[in-house]
Amino acid sequence: MLLNGKICCLATTALFLISLTGCASYHPLPLPEQPDLAAGITPDLVKGSPYPINLADGIDMTEAAIIAVLHNPELKAQRIKKKVAQAQVFAAGLLPDPQFSVSLDHPTDSAAGLSNAYAAGLALDVRSLLTRSTAKAAAEDMAQSAGMDILWQEWQVIQQARSLYAQKYFSTEKLNLLNQIAGLYAHQEDRSKKALASGDTTLEQVGNDMTALMDAQSQTRQEERSLLQTNHDLDSLLGLSPSVAIMPEKLSDPPMPDDDTVHKALETITKRRPDLVALQAVYQSQEETLYKAVLEQFPSISIGFNRARDTSDVHTTGLSVTIDLPIFNRNRGEIAVQSATRDQLRQEYQARLDQTHAEAQALWQQTKLLVTQINDLHIQIPQLETMADKARKSYDKGDFSALSYIAVQNGLLAKKLEFLGLQQSLWTNRIAMDTLLAWPVLPQPSGKGQDL
Repeated sequence: MLLNGKICCLATTALFLISLTGCASYHPLPLPEQPDLAAGITPDLVKGSPYPINLADGIDMTEAAIIAVLHNPELKAQRIKKKVAQAQVFAAGLLPDPQFSVSLDHPTDSAAGLSNAYAAGLALDVRSLLTRSTAKAAAEDMAQSAGMDILWQEWQVIQQARSLYAQKYFSTEKLNLLNQIAGLYAHQEDRSKKALASGDTTLEQVGNDMTALMDAQSQTRQEERSLLQTNHDLDSLLGLSPSVAIMPEKLSDPPMPDDDTVHKALETITKRRPDLVALQAVYQSQEETLYKAVLEQFPSISIGFNRARDTSDVHTTGLSVTIDLPIFNRNRGEIAVQSATRDQLRQEYQARLDQTHAEAQALWQQTKLLVTQINDLHIQIPQLETMADKARKSYDKGDFSALSYIAVQNGLLAKKLEFLGLQQSLWTNRIAMDTLLAWPVLPQPSGKGQDL
């Protein structure tokens, strides 16, 4: 009897030690106390990029996008989610642990021949084995979805980086033009004041010139504030310190596709755009989850092995089977929930697909209109430049009034500002189409476009 008690004790101890084998340990991970912003654009910042980057000749639009993808703080946090999804796949693929039970009974009667009774059993849930492959497949689909979600967010960061880069370039160009306008009005105001002193003009004319100068200076300050905000947004997106200066390279008109290219891209967009592929993976995961719920409507079965001894020292060995009786529940509630969830995901995917087609078609129509307007200005601006040059020569000779000369020059500069605004809108639309239609970025042609 003493020997049997020792055996039971040793078996329990052995099982406890086995359960501790390979256990994970806890290590605290403190939060950071300092910002992780790059103090400069160095080769280490773009290490691992598949695109050849030359930091010595400035940063072009593609290089800015790559830096954003590699160093954006939000993307760094989002990439951790992929590890979570991979851990869930690992968890779903683990085999269920068997259940070990043991009991010891001591007789309280003093009758002769009685001994301590014990019972030991080992059981395993069979249904969890049957649904393991389905649960793992659902987790793998969700992991694929997480990867596609991260990729889609990277594409959006690329779009934002390219858009801010274009906004910075065109804002700088607009600021140069506004400074020219302000300089033109400042020169005219100075001439008016001198003419007033000599009695060759009126106080009203001086007041008009002064008001025009103040309006031009106000526009210039407003554009300076806009450029300051753009610089801040671009630095934050790229994970750079505000002290880092980015000098954008010249941007001409972006390359444009034709109608057939856009329509073909829309026909195959479900195979390329990361967010749509992610939703497809989520839907497939839900299919697996629904199938798992259907499998779980069948009885839960646990099979075990038992070894026991009663108080009269009779030893027994046997099998045990535990079966849930599917009378009331039958997992019908869970099946209904998962089926409704599948319907919801299907409709959400349809809505995203409809929205994508509608946005792409509207954006393409707007883009074509912008191209038409820009082409018109490509013709009009040289004509205005010729007229402004003739007006300047006549004005210098005294054959052209100051008011008419200012009107001609102001009209030319206003058209150039309009041209820059249209070019910026065209770049913004073109960049949005790259993301919306999941296109690779088309190379920018060099030396094409109008210099202002």
